[in-house]
Amino acid sequence: MNSLARALLARCLRLLVICSLLGLAACTAIPPASPLPTQYTVYPGAEPGLLKTADGLTLFSQWWTPKAEEPRAVVLLLHGTAAHSGVYAPWAEYLTTQGYAMFAFDLRGWGQSQGFGRRAFVRSHEDYVDDLAPAFAEVQRRYPGKPVFLQGESLGAAVALLASIRGGFPSQGLILNAPPVYVNFKIGPGRMPNWLATPSLWMAGRVGWMAPNAPIYPMQSEWALSWIWNKAIFDDFSRQMLKQEPYVTRSSVAAVYVTALGQGAARIRDNLAAVREPFIVLQGDKDYLVSTPGSGTALMENAGSTDKTRKVYPGMSHCTLHDTNRGAVWADIVAWLDARVPEQPLSEAALQLRAQGQALTRESPEEAFYRLQRSHGLIIWQPGVPLAAPAAPAALGMEGTLEAAEAL
Repeated sequence: MNSLARALLARCLRLLVICSLLGLAACTAIPPASPLPTQYTVYPGAEPGLLKTADGLTLFSQWWTPKAEEPRAVVLLLHGTAAHSGVYAPWAEYLTTQGYAMFAFDLRGWGQSQGFGRRAFVRSHEDYVDDLAPAFAEVQRRYPGKPVFLQGESLGAAVALLASIRGGFPSQGLILNAPPVYVNFKIGPGRMPNWLATPSLWMAGRVGWMAPNAPIYPMQSEWALSWIWNKAIFDDFSRQMLKQEPYVTRSSVAAVYVTALGQGAARIRDNLAAVREPFIVLQGDKDYLVSTPGSGTALMENAGSTDKTRKVYPGMSHCTLHDTNRGAVWADIVAWLDARVPEQPLSEAALQLRAQGQALTRESPEEAFYRLQRSHGLIIWQPGVPLAAPAAPAALGMEGTLEAAEAL
């Protein structure tokens, strides 16, 4: 090796060491926490609350409970990327008519919860898993002894799987909507094979490794909003509502989001044998964000559970809980729960409510939206102040709360 080559190699090694040290420093530094909200918006039919994380953040939570009697079981829901607990109000309404309670909270850095740095900043997905400890404690405080099922959509499904892999949480089963075992965006007419999409995601995550809180993907831009929601959901009305909904993220997200997404998916793939709870996987066959064949096959073939169910819905997208024909997905989840929850005698009121609730599965997202708008109003809640019904139903989050949302 000549002197020029040796000098070039030495410079490259020094640069590599410097970059490694900078990356290590960036990954260990935690940005300041976002401001603590002074008030919160409560979604239709919900009862609000707050959770405190081990590292000092305050997370906004909501309960939906059956009106006729005690719930048969509790579904602890984890929302997807850019979303929050409130957008699941229609699903929660149906679930309560069928005798189940739902407890949901906004993940750190999303919705109305505090976070460190920009939206989506986490040191890893294990931060989200850590936050399940106070959530399960709240469920057990309110309904001790009731079965608890952990449901996650997209990002939330990854957290649910990582919680199962870690173990130690009192979950009787997993409901996995669009689990990102293989993340694979459809860009253009086709999509890459998973063996190429996975290293591509790893490469994209290097930005977050060096500068975790750097802004990427400006979701405040119309093109960015349109691209993500056009891929995630096919119902035109739902797309427009999500673009206007005040607590759906419309700002640049932290670069570490991509890093954590890739790391989380890899950890799931490497440890599927540790997933032992009963589970149901629900996927659209036209999911343009997650590989439906790759993720579903990996779970069904490699997970350690002996009770595995998979449902694939023709023509449906990533967000099957919210899209056209979502009622079929809702009904399949409840049927799966019914088969795994001990039967209990139902009162006449509960039986009537259960029967009436079936009509909700036949509503379009638009019909459900306007029905809830007529019958419910969003409630502004200040912690420590009793919750009161609004004087008149307000538009479901489209006006009046956007200023508060942008302040978070």
